[in-house]
Amino acid sequence: MMNAMRCGRCGGIIGIFGKKNAKEIALDALRRMSTENAMFLIISDDSDATFSDLDSCEIEECENIMACCMCGDFERLRRLFEMCGVNRVVADAEIFNTENLENVLKANSYELTALINVLDGAYAIAFWKDDGEVCVLRDVFGLKPLYFAHFNGCFAFSSCREIIEMNFPHAFEVEPRTRLIFSGGRLRFESQSLMDSLSEAMKWQEVIQERRGKESENHSRIRHSQRSADCEELRSELLSLLCESISLRIPDERFGILFSGGLDSSLIAFLCRQMWSHRHGDAAAVTCYTAVFSGAKEAYDLIYSREIANEIGIRHVVTEIGTEEVERYLREIVPVVGADVVNVGVALPLFIACESARSEGISTLFYGIGAEELFGGYERHRRAAERGRLRDECISGVEKMFRRDLLRDAAISRNLCISLRAPFMTKKIAYFALNLPDEMKIRKNLDKAILRDVAWHLGLKRAASRKKRAAQYGSNFHKALKKLSKKNNMRIREYLRSFHPHAKMKLGCLFSGGKDSTLALHAMVESGYIVDCLITVRCINPSAMIFHTAAIELTELLADAMEIPLITRRSTCESEEEEISALREALSDAISQFGIEGVVAGALWSEYQRSRIVRICEEMGLKCFFPLWHIDQETEMRICVRAFDMIFTGIAALGLDRSWLGRKICDNDVNRLFEIHKKYGINITGEGGEFETLVLDAPLFRKRVSVKGEIDEIDANTARFVVKKAELVDK
Repeated sequence: MMNAMRCGRCGGIIGIFGKKNAKEIALDALRRMSTENAMFLIISDDSDATFSDLDSCEIEECENIMACCMCGDFERLRRLFEMCGVNRVVADAEIFNTENLENVLKANSYELTALINVLDGAYAIAFWKDDGEVCVLRDVFGLKPLYFAHFNGCFAFSSCREIIEMNFPHAFEVEPRTRLIFSGGRLRFESQSLMDSLSEAMKWQEVIQERRGKESENHSRIRHSQRSADCEELRSELLSLLCESISLRIPDERFGILFSGGLDSSLIAFLCRQMWSHRHGDAAAVTCYTAVFSGAKEAYDLIYSREIANEIGIRHVVTEIGTEEVERYLREIVPVVGADVVNVGVALPLFIACESARSEGISTLFYGIGAEELFGGYERHRRAAERGRLRDECISGVEKMFRRDLLRDAAISRNLCISLRAPFMTKKIAYFALNLPDEMKIRKNLDKAILRDVAWHLGLKRAASRKKRAAQYGSNFHKALKKLSKKNNMRIREYLRSFHPHAKMKLGCLFSGGKDSTLALHAMVESGYIVDCLITVRCINPSAMIFHTAAIELTELLADAMEIPLITRRSTCESEEEEISALREALSDAISQFGIEGVVAGALWSEYQRSRIVRICEEMGLKCFFPLWHIDQETEMRICVRAFDMIFTGIAALGLDRSWLGRKICDNDVNRLFEIHKKYGINITGEGGEFETLVLDAPLFRKRVSVKGEIDEIDANTARFVVKKAELVDK
């Protein structure tokens, strides 16, 4: 049933600091994000007020403001922060243990760090301290989206990317486990690793349990002796943690489960039915929802889901979609989740099942996201186990989930006004799972062994023995995409991009292999665009004014790492005219070979570079994109050192020496650059030629680049790292 109860707005947060029309932007954002009959909290320099009618908002014009839709349990969450001494807070959050925490905080005083560490749920939170410092953070997994911008001295954040990008060149995603702190015009980044974050959370859990006078929850045992515990004990512990998580997340109204008949969703369905029946005496309020493509051989998900739902004794709703209906759904789904083939294939059954539930008045759905990464459910986990690297692979997988899986799911749930609840994605379960012995995850040819043991002992033998089948294949929606793309005489990728307003435009990216062009490329892909080719002008003259020249010969290898075609033009670049001519010829090649209609460039503040690119593109009928234009220089560097592995390949400025070359640049190096900037006035981003960079790994890279080289030193402050050997290696 298309468009059933479609709302598309489920609340969110917005903050604008240092911009003259901050109030106007904030009110427009709230209108776009809010549901009907919503209440709003609006905080500005001089006021803190709630409103139900934004048109009568009495907040004065201001440059600093933050606001949120007061959804769910926000009032209780706000009280928790007030108990920790923070009075101005906004949140887009679903916290499932606020009632327990409120009781604890009434009896004991805790610092803010403790509160944040023990919050259980999905959240994007910002708080504004009395000293003017603004802190922005999200949950450790990234279940709730959160974005920021720092351009032209203005800082902004929101749980909706579109809100930021309506007012700034680009919105960057706040990484989970990273706290942004804005004060005095500067933006600081405070980060932790996943395991450090989970360890600190467990520490505070123990402190709270002890102060409540209750027996410890045995996290100390898990930390120190989990590998010596027997299988039965660990299985019992996991079941207890999963039951606790589900119990906290079950609402006091009808709800559902996204159900494939696989191991994870079957476990959740069984426990949800059991708990609801225990509380209310029946299981009629719990429904499983399955969506499959009907235009092919009967889907595996349909076969298993029917059998296991019947075995559990739970209501089961199946939505079968034909070929023409799939195409109609693509018009809705692709603009929401992007045109990536795998992403769309997974999104189709998720979106359709959510919509089916929404049409029945269901607003809360459980699903099994996270179990594969935590307990080793993919083929890459098997390969890692063979190398003795399973734990590292699981940790890495959980850390990266926010970039695609959780971002996709959050976009769908927001579009349909569904609360998607992920009982596997809790700090306690993640800490437990990531410290398990390898043999409890991969046992001979069996993946997720401990989860299968739990299911088997609960009587779910059919689910426990089912092999993993990815959602797009188990539901047959990948077959639907193949059929439709073939019908339209296109590859699947080209067919899907025809549905996306951004991806329709064919783009080329001016690419040097340095941080700015790589970040510009990354920014455009994040916003849903597809870059069809990279464009490099290789200048023989190292003093070229428009183009980066250090290690420019490696762009072919970098293009291979990203699996994006590269167009290269060589030029002596002895004059500006020669540089412009070379660029014009390279763009002509890109137009003829790839039909590009627009060009992406990594210009930051250089009007010289930007104006010349714009002029050439206008002459050739190409649209220009500068997603980093006027970004704060220090912030750009901090984004790059977090997103990329990069080295300096050239230095030419006071305060820099050969020790900067050929090694990975980190956040402490940005601190040093800031101090050198204050002393000598250098550009922190190197846009004035102070240094050159080379990116060796990035989220878009399928493989990373390994380099060896030597330093050619001209004087104490001028040198180059000359690459002698470079190759692609597996990540």
